[in-house]
Amino acid sequence: MESQQEWKGLRRVGGLSLILAGALYLISIGLFVPLGIPPSEGSAFLNFVFQDRSTLQFIFTAFFFIDVLLVVGVASLYFWLRQGRASVVIGCILGVVALTVDLVNSVFTYSLLGMSSALAASSNDAQRMAFGAAGQLLSIVIQGIGLQFFYIVFSITIIAVSLSAPKIVGKVTSYVGVVAGIAGVAAGILAMIPLSVLWPVWFILVGSKLFGFRST
Repeated sequence: MESQQEWKGLRRVGGLSLILAGALYLISIGLFVPLGIPPSEGSAFLNFVFQDRSTLQFIFTAFFFIDVLLVVGVASLYFWLRQGRASVVIGCILGVVALTVDLVNSVFTYSLLGMSSALAASSNDAQRMAFGAAGQLLSIVIQGIGLQFFYIVFSITIIAVSLSAPKIVGKVTSYVGVVAGIAGVAAGILAMIPLSVLWPVWFILVGSKLFGFRST
């Protein structure tokens, strides 16, 4: 009886984590899209960050917490769906790996805030060139293979969960998950985060089911 209560508590924590992750993701995407596409040149990229520093600070912080919440959510999905479903086990393991990579990437992303302020306060061309070169390198790292890896691999997690247990998570959630996963792969290949806009919808749907809000 106690183990059942503990499992119910774990499900609720995981479901709530996914719902919160979805809500934060929607808010962050809504704030990020109006900012436009960041420039690729180092100094221009840092100036872009500095001009919208407060908004980007919120977005960077939100995505860090989204990753943490998703680790909890994926762990709960693993315990909920793992029995007799090897694809779910593999998908959840890949999901945790992808989230770990993205958490590391978040550290580099957050350093942009300090670097952009340093560039704005620089007093000579040599300093500006140095910060511009560092900004260029960080831009490549943040928007490069780490970001692509995260979106492609975590999309596989979403698809694996959606296809392996449609009767448990619900048909609508499964359909949304497959479409969200395909769009997420495209987001990773093209490095275009807004393409993953269906991710938070799936997080909220599957989180609601896990928490117990939805019976179908």
